[in-house]
Amino acid sequence: MAALTRCALAAALCCLSFVPRASAQLAAGEYQIKAAFLHHFASFVDWPADAMPASAPIVIGLIGDDPFGHAIDDVITAKSVVNGHRVSVRRLRWNDPIANCQIVFISSSELEHLDAILEELKERSVLTVADLDGFAQRGGIIELRTSSGRVKFDINTSAAAAAHLKISSKLLQVARVVYSDIATGGAR
Repeated sequence: MAALTRCALAAALCCLSFVPRASAQLAAGEYQIKAAFLHHFASFVDWPADAMPASAPIVIGLIGDDPFGHAIDDVITAKSVVNGHRVSVRRLRWNDPIANCQIVFISSSELEHLDAILEELKERSVLTVADLDGFAQRGGIIELRTSSGRVKFDINTSAAAAAHLKISSKLLQVARVVYSDIATGGAR
């Protein structure tokens, strides 16, 4: 059953990466799709038991200015359970405690704090996601990219391994680029 669910979600992610958007609705549509990606990523990542107890919720932390608006709340409300875990969203500033977040989206407003955020999360079991250019190469785990009207993503498996996260091969297969040999000693 879990394998079937993961296959269905892989297909959904694949379809989402090829959804064209009208230029008038680019920003709204882009972040609605990115919100769906954030939600679906949780289905393709295994956290260590101490970082994700069976009854714990999956908390998506949004650090900095919230580019999603109500789109992420709509996605989470519509699909509030992933692999038996409730999903919730917390909005944070860069220096707020990030404890109890399993996924963290770092907004472009936090570019000047990126090194400090990545350093704080270094080797913690947190899936880091951003749509900042070069994020995966700087030590982030998943970098969302918009190209030719489509949202795609790159994955840094070295950063995921350092965070003790196991990313499903199904997610790796639909990634645009998989970086596997980048040093994860923080920002470069």
